[in-house]
Amino acid sequence: MVATIIGVFDDRTEADSTRQDLVNAGFDDSSIRVVAKDQSSSTTHHEGEGFWDRVREFFGLEDSHQYREAAQRGGTVLAVDAPDERADMVADIIQKHQPVDLDRRIDEWRKQGWSGEQASQQDQESIPVAHEQLHVGKRIERSGGVRVYSRIVEEPVEENVQLREERIRVERRQVDRPAGDEAFKERTIEASETRERPVVSKEARIVEEVVLNKDVQERTETVRDTLRHTEVDVQPLEEEFRRDFDANYASRGMSYEKMQPAYAYGVQLASDPETRDQDWSKLEQRARQGCQSNNLGPWEDVNRAVRYGFDRGRSGRNSSRKGSKR
Repeated sequence: MVATIIGVFDDRTEADSTRQDLVNAGFDDSSIRVVAKDQSSSTTHHEGEGFWDRVREFFGLEDSHQYREAAQRGGTVLAVDAPDERADMVADIIQKHQPVDLDRRIDEWRKQGWSGEQASQQDQESIPVAHEQLHVGKRIERSGGVRVYSRIVEEPVEENVQLREERIRVERRQVDRPAGDEAFKERTIEASETRERPVVSKEARIVEEVVLNKDVQERTETVRDTLRHTEVDVQPLEEEFRRDFDANYASRGMSYEKMQPAYAYGVQLASDPETRDQDWSKLEQRARQGCQSNNLGPWEDVNRAVRYGFDRGRSGRNSSRKGSKR
């Protein structure tokens, strides 16, 4: 299988450099295509070929308008046809040359008013089909809390302590005993007095901790809303008009081509905001005047066709409105 890998560059030189690297890597030059808008004209550098046709020819993509827009804005588009097994190699070589982030660039264009749509005809009309999507997210909001703070408090305390104190008391006692030689030697006796004093020291001890914990509970909450979307009913009115014509007018020798504008005029009245909600009894006089001003034919010939077109057009609009409610 063959894959097409596409890169968009702001600089034509970078695109040419990418092409050369691809050729050096063994890719056939004929499988590499480069397209850019000529700054002096609305065609590509291939003289005589329309820009849009050239892009379609190169890429064959339904969304090739985004590459067309990139080139119209001065960029260069490079496309490479490669076997599936070598597609990653091509992507790596292109990425090395820093191509444009096309998704981000398209977002910028859309902010500038680019719709990204290419109409095939100037008078083409379309009905957008829109769907609302429900996105349920979450946000965190404060519902309460607690603040814990500490302070230093000084508190007087007292303790009793037993203290010991020594004092020297000298006594003289009367004795009577024989004295030896030692009694006549000089001697010195010393005795010390002691006393206890209170010594205060403090030790800080952790006696309690205040710990903050969170109890987490999860709950499921059902979010209800109403989403709108567009439903488009395609009504084959032309077939209904032909059946009504065959049943009511063909036997009178009239042609459908002559009666078809009357049916269409009835549908127009059913679509006009001024007349679509009116009863036919109130609208009939205006419809008669409209047929005369539009030369649709005598009222007695076309009134039934106009009424039928009005009823069918309004019926289709109402059914479409009911189908859009959710």
